[in-house]
Amino acid sequence: MMKVKAREVGHSTVVSVPKSFGIETGKEYTVAIDNLGTITFEPIDVNPFAQMATGELYQDNKDILVDDDAKGLENVEY
Repeated sequence: MMKVKAREVGHSTVVSVPKSFGIETGKEYTVAIDNLGTITFEPIDVNPFAQMATGELYQDNKDILVDDDAKGLENVEY
């Protein structure tokens, strides 16, 4: 376990993260503090489908010959 020290920078309190942790510069996190004072940072996941055009995934399925009409039943026989 590593020890770090909080310091003031402008109007913020900063805790440095060691470079060895491999944190990507610019990566966004949600932050929470619990009733014991434990601070948790969780990376914000990027939605891989957010940039897709309407119907793009359906067209991709057709291109790879997936026989599904994308209506939610997955064309499964019961």
